[in-house]
Amino acid sequence: MIKLQVLVIGAGTAGEYAAQYAKKGADSVGIVEKYRVGGDCIFHACMPTKCLIHAARTYKKSRAGNFFGLPVTQSPADYKSVKAYKDRIIRDMLHTPERLTAQGIRYFQGTARFQSPHVVTVGGEQIEADKIIIAAGSIPAVPPIPGLQETGCITNIEALDMDYVPPRLAVIGGGPIGAEFALIFSAFGARVHIYEALDRILSNEDEEVSAALSASFIKQGIAVSTSTKVVKVEKTPSGKLIYSADASGKETQEEYDEIMVAAGRKPDLVGMNLDVTGVKLTRRGITVDNTMQTSVPHIYAVGDVTDTYQFTHIAWEQGEAAGGNAVGR
Repeated sequence: MIKLQVLVIGAGTAGEYAAQYAKKGADSVGIVEKYRVGGDCIFHACMPTKCLIHAARTYKKSRAGNFFGLPVTQSPADYKSVKAYKDRIIRDMLHTPERLTAQGIRYFQGTARFQSPHVVTVGGEQIEADKIIIAAGSIPAVPPIPGLQETGCITNIEALDMDYVPPRLAVIGGGPIGAEFALIFSAFGARVHIYEALDRILSNEDEEVSAALSASFIKQGIAVSTSTKVVKVEKTPSGKLIYSADASGKETQEEYDEIMVAAGRKPDLVGMNLDVTGVKLTRRGITVDNTMQTSVPHIYAVGDVTDTYQFTHIAWEQGEAAGGNAVGR
């Protein structure tokens, strides 16, 4: 059995910062990652979407060149080339296990599974740690809409891997993720329709922000249906049919080539066997105090896996706090 002073589960933003800060006060620190070092911000969120937003803005300006007295771009965008640009930028930003091991942090590749409050298995190895920091991140939450699973849908993860633009795209969810992808695909020629169950998009922002963005979307040809629920989805010979109902109960049907789900995120606790630890959690995530300590004193949690805000800048601050607190700094 491997014995460590601190073990961090997850090598995204929160996990990397937690491990680095713990190493300042502990001799033996390890980190576990089941996918790739770097986390969602690099691979599935902030960075790649900003690349595509930048490309979309540049393309739209080039098509309105006459406003600036410049030549106008007439040809459609080659979205494969746009994706290649995005992939190139992300590839140059990659974090690697060697970046961590060079700092004296032991790296484990695989899924962490609790055997007891202090013991975790990764592959065939058992690791016992005095302190454990859970930084496993989050995954897309796919609502249980009848027919959706059978018909098929994409999330932000699959959307970033696509090298084509679906001509007709439905986006279920009008939060930040749905809004970003609506802008991206609309700019490159998709006919986009956002379905939002609440009474406005970007519901966590001020009402004026929601209203301004809705007006901008409509001006750009993006349809927005608020107070509208998707009640059923069916596969058709020519696409994917969405049945929706507004607040009055009026039902409508519309066919699309692809359906993107952007209805929020949930903690990625799959396969972790967290129940054996006694750590308390809510529907939103693991409950922590202001030191990032959970209900079990030697276990901390940081980033998207907690029931706090899901932002990268908050994740790294939480990682620093948990790493320092775990070693008494």
